[in-house]
Parts: sequence; structure tokens; C-alpha cells
Amino acid sequence: MWRLSDEGARRILAAAPADWDVRIVSSRTISDGDGGTPASAEVLDAITDAEVYVGFGITPALFRAAPRLRWVHSASAGVGGALFPEMVSSDVILTNSAAVHAAPIAEFVVAGVLHFLRSLDVAVRRQAEAHWDPGAFQGGPLVAREVGECRAVIVGTGGIGQATAERLTALGAHCTGVRRRPELGAPSGFATVVGADALDDLLPDADLLVLAAPLTGSTRGVLDAERLARLPNDAIVVNVGRGALLDEHALADELK
Repeated sequence: MWRLSDEGARRILAAAPADWDVRIVSSRTISDGDGGTPASAEVLDAITDAEVYVGFGITPALFRAAPRLRWVHSASAGVGGALFPEMVSSDVILTNSAAVHAAPIAEFVVAGVLHFLRSLDVAVRRQAEAHWDPGAFQGGPLVAREVGECRAVIVGTGGIGQATAERLTALGAHCTGVRRRPELGAPSGFATVVGADALDDLLPDADLLVLAAPLTGSTRGVLDAERLARLPNDAIVVNVGRGALLDEHALADELK
């Protein structure tokens, strides 16, 4: 959820065709239904005569308020939340933004991995405290690891998963992908791919676990307490998919 700046509003108004009726909505709303904030009355009113809707998915309430809707485009790759009965049975076209965010999200994964491999969380904290303790990094409890030593398991081999594997492989990691249809082969960056039924066997040897799968019925809660326990104690988990890929109830104690 973002607040549109005055400059952003001016640019939108200047770029819109002269015959467009542009309405800048100021009220807080979330288009995909996450976060417990339903669509505001202002948004429900604005969408009444819309033919095209662009957002992060669309909620049933928004869909029902737009009887003229012909096309919904999601700014995210996952569209599972938009596949409610009314949408599925309608003639409305639903498209997504698969691979659009691949490069920046993959670089975020690499940043997160390096952050913990090099114990930057501790270094930054001690820097803020003006506490100099090189001994912790020189034979002490903090052992810096290299990406090239790591075995990465990446759940999801789409645009983001592939871009992540390419970057981690370039740094020397061995990447195994978990995909719904392993018979399609290994995309660029992956040494091999397996089906979802092999995930449990991979976890005990995984140094890095990256969740980059779309949210579907089969991926919801894919990481639960049992699978977390199968990982080595020093494994790094990076989730760049939807939050519901984590089984929050099963992981309640671990996520505190």
C-alpha cells in the first residue's frame, strides 16, 4: 500500500488521454485483500464504471462493484487470491506480471543471504553501539561463510526463482529447484530440479532455502514447523513469495 505523492498525481494526470476521467483515491485500501483493510467506499465508488482494473490482484468486493469490468491485471505474479468463483465463471480477462520483478527480487534474496552469511546483522548492530570486537569474527562464535560453499534449495522456478538461481550460481552456490512439473527440466541457473514430493529429502542438506513460489492451494503453508526442523541449525530461509507460504500457526513459536 503506497501513498501517491503530489508529483506522482500530476504525472498521472498529465499522461492520461484528454477523454479519460482520472480520479486520485486518497483513502487507504488494499486491492488483494491482505492486511485486514477492505476496499474503501471511495474505491468502490470509483470502480463502478471501470472496464480495466490494475492492482495487486482484486478482491471479490471490488469485482462485484464493477459490473462493466473487462480486464484485470495484477502487478504481482500470483493471482490465486483473484480466482474466486465470480471471477472464474466470468468473461473478464485476468493477467499477471510474471517475471517483471525477477531481477530486483532476486537481488534482494542475494542481499539477504550475504547479510547472514557474513554476519552483517551483528556487525551493523555493533557498529551502531560503537562496539569494536574483532575477536567475535576471528575464531570466535561468528563464522563467516561463502556463497560458494552453500547448497541452495529454491522452491519455485519461475521468473524470480530462476533469476535467483542464476545469481547464486554465479557466486558458486549449487542450486536445486523445486517445481510443480520437474519433467520440464532445469531452467538456467539450476543444477537440477525435483518435484514437490522430494522437498523433505533436500532440507537436511540445505544451507539456503528460498521460497519463490506463487501462492496456490499446494504451496500454502509449504514451510511448516516440521520442515523447518529438518533444516540445519545455521540454514538461512528467505521468503520472497506471499506470507501464506509459511504455516504461521505451526511456526508461531519460531516466528516470535
